[in-house]
Amino acid sequence: MYCLRPLSYLSLRFPTPRPLSIKTHTIPNEFNNLCSKGRLKEAFEAFESEIWSDPSLFSHLLYGCVQTRSFSVAKQLHSLIITSGCSSDKFISNHLLNAYAKLGEVETAVTLFGIMPRKNIMSCNILIGGYIQNGDLEKAGQMFDEMPERNVATWNAMVTGMTQFEFNEEGLSLFSQMHGLGFMPDEFTLGSVLRGCAGLKGLNAGKQVHGYVVKTGFEFNLVVGSSLAHMYMKSGSLGEGEIVIKAMPIRSVVACNTLIAGRAQNGCSEGALDQYNIMRMAGFRPDKITFVSVISSCSELATLGQGQQIHAEAIKTGATMVVGVISSLISMYSRCGCLEESVKAFSERVEADVVLWSSMIAAYGFHGKGEEAIELFNRMEQEGLEANDVTFLSLLYACSHCGLKDKGIKIFNLMIEMYGLEPQVKHYTCVVDLLGRSGCLEEAE
Repeated sequence: MYCLRPLSYLSLRFPTPRPLSIKTHTIPNEFNNLCSKGRLKEAFEAFESEIWSDPSLFSHLLYGCVQTRSFSVAKQLHSLIITSGCSSDKFISNHLLNAYAKLGEVETAVTLFGIMPRKNIMSCNILIGGYIQNGDLEKAGQMFDEMPERNVATWNAMVTGMTQFEFNEEGLSLFSQMHGLGFMPDEFTLGSVLRGCAGLKGLNAGKQVHGYVVKTGFEFNLVVGSSLAHMYMKSGSLGEGEIVIKAMPIRSVVACNTLIAGRAQNGCSEGALDQYNIMRMAGFRPDKITFVSVISSCSELATLGQGQQIHAEAIKTGATMVVGVISSLISMYSRCGCLEESVKAFSERVEADVVLWSSMIAAYGFHGKGEEAIELFNRMEQEGLEANDVTFLSLLYACSHCGLKDKGIKIFNLMIEMYGLEPQVKHYTCVVDLLGRSGCLEEAE
């Protein structure tokens, strides 16, 4: 397998291995609480004798490793599981496999899967989930195809994976196969399929799934109802989406966010802000998704006062540490004429992210500061961040509105030759505008 380091984190005594005997006594609440809070060393030392007498308790320690993102401790626990004599037990092996997969250590998970003496459907499902989390849909599909037996969770993993990476048509095809083979989709299947329909803006397919949802009694399920409303709104049917939300017997933050985002995306910015106020009066706590939608609405309406108020509320909840929220703030302040506030929001970022840099470049361009936009792009490259098509669109826009023809053409060529990005219609439109503004009408044609 692989070499394990000395157990410096868990200073333990290795008892004589004993036959596995999974007991049915209740797990001590204190042990469970310590594991869920990531206090693994404390949990082990306090309940060492119980763990050795009931090795199934290793599953809670492994769960704690996932929560704390601790691969090193997971490896140490793996060593102790082998010592306990229970490494061949499916229950414990699957928890170990799940820990490796969730921690992103897919190669280690594959190695473990290969030597597991007893595997079941759950083992395969865990590995499929690990591949998908790692973005390897090909290997996930290969594992799926090779499985002699599948369950609903298997199909859910694949459908979710496909829609997550925007292979929406493939996701819908899998759903159709699943249904045809007699598997009963659950709320997770339906939620993923509806997100796939939303991604395709496939209203007809979405309505067919809606009919199935009603037939199977899921129309009042919070997850399915919110996904259904999102599908309608994303497909341009705001009214039908609102009907779905209003028919739900219980409201949640997710349902409120769906309604707010739907209104914002369909050009009803005032309606989005109205719904935000209703949400707060109903006692729901806005989250990062809420703030992205309402700050974007303030941006569209150029309502600085309300934007500042929502910014203050976002600070109280800690949401201003989130990339999407910071990006929305940069755009909002820029559109409201407060470039200095955009710069301040950008400077307070915690992590480097191409979305934030692109938003700030766009803000400079919006205010006619093309040189500053190019300078920021150069800094971005120096920090090792790779620009995307949105970054280059913002740069071309900035050059166009500042008459920087030569630099704009140089950036356009850089996008193609150095970054290997294929220009879209909007990029060509910017270049044509750039040439037109510079009096180069023949080149623009």
